[in-house]
This record gives sequence, structure tokens and C-alpha cells, in this order.
Amino acid sequence: MHEIISLSDILRLALPLNTLFIAPAGLSQRQVKWVAVITAVDQLSHEFHAGDLVILPANLQREMGDAVLTAHLPTAANLGASALLLFEPVDERVTAVARELELPLLITPPGTGLRDTHQAITALLLNRQAQTADRGMQLYRRLSELSREGQGLEAMIEVMSRLTGKIVVIQDKRLDIRAMSVPADNGLDETAVREALTQRDNLPDLLRNRKAAAHARQSYWQQLLPIANVGRLVSPIIAGDRARGYLSIVGPPGDVDLQV
Repeated sequence: MHEIISLSDILRLALPLNTLFIAPAGLSQRQVKWVAVITAVDQLSHEFHAGDLVILPANLQREMGDAVLTAHLPTAANLGASALLLFEPVDERVTAVARELELPLLITPPGTGLRDTHQAITALLLNRQAQTADRGMQLYRRLSELSREGQGLEAMIEVMSRLTGKIVVIQDKRLDIRAMSVPADNGLDETAVREALTQRDNLPDLLRNRKAAAHARQSYWQQLLPIANVGRLVSPIIAGDRARGYLSIVGPPGDVDLQV
């Protein structure tokens, strides 16, 4: 039996970083059971099952136009489509109707290929562990590129936030927040998170001693924050013989682990 995969997982681990997610709050955790590629308009009424992520190729979307697409949204929603994946932008009427129907829309950035996208989603549905490792390598390569290009902390943690689907924060040794990126579908209280992270008492005991943190055997700590249903992974940023700052990934406790 395959592990449950949500729309949030699809966004984090299979789709391009700048993919738009248009849906009412809370629907990012909707389960995706499989993926179906639609090649003709009439297939929107019979070529997929409840729980499928329905892919509409760019050429078919252009052929349909926004008016025809809007007219077919109720059918897709009634048949239980998990979401509709599009490769072209749509007008506000399409998004408004989709929101009313609680049918999430995923809209990829320009130039996204159908074949690679379909392959990435299928790979995730079949083997999350392998796809997570592959996404981790993508993250490493992208961060390396940003570093070579001289991009700042904000650009780097934005990439991390998009790939993890969590709040990502970099703090200096005084716990002042130097950069913070919040995902679009964030449901946490951002102000409360900021306040909790800037309290030294909320650091794991060992990390309060910056020299000891630099020589600790483990590289990260998992902990609950003093906010309802919020946890984090925190890792010291080491330079020389002591911690010069801290990197935190913040989210619901059950979602914050080595495969964030």
C-alpha cells in the first residue's frame, strides 16, 4: 500500500518551484491517489477517478479557452478530482468558479514540460522516499547556484521554503531574524512564530552554548515550540569553533522531520 500523498507533497516534491496553488485554505492537504492526463475535452467527464490529479496539457487548454474550461469545472469537481493541473494562466472567472467548487488549481510556470511533470508526479506517488532524495539533490544544486550567483539569504531560504512547504528562518547568534520565508499556504501564526524563535529559552539546551553547539555530534534538533501544534527542526550554523547563527524549519509537529 502506497503512502498517502497530498497536494502539498506534490507541490513540494514534484512540481516546479514557482507553481501557483489556487484554492481555499486547508485544501493543500487533500489526498492525491493517482494522476490522469486528459487529451480531449470529453475526457473531463469520464477519464479519471475520484482522488486523481487531473492534468490538462497546454495545447488542450488553449483549444478549450477559459469559457469552456469554466463550464467543465463543476463536472471535474463532482467526479472528485483532487485538483486540476494547468500549464497556461487562466482568467479570474476560472479561479473564482474553482474556489467556489473547492477544486484546487495548480498552474505551472511558463516553459514547464508535460512529460517531465507527469513523470515526477508519478514517481512521487509510487516511491516517496526516492523522490524526496531526488528533490533534496535539486535543492542542493539550486542553493549552490544561488551561492555562486551571489544571491542573498532571502533567495536561498525562499527556495527551501517552497521545497519543504514550511516556514524557514535564519537567525544570527543573538537570535535576531536575518531572513524568513513563509509558504503561500501557511496556516501558522507568523507573529507567534517570530516571538517564539527569538526567545533564547526556546533553544535546545546545548544550542544555548554556541561553542558546545559547534562540537555537538548531532547536526539538528527536533522540538516543540510553545505554540499550539507547532514544532521545528533547528540546526546551528557553524563557522570556526562556534555557532554563528541558527537555521529553523517550522511547521506542525507531525510534518517536521527529516523528510520535511
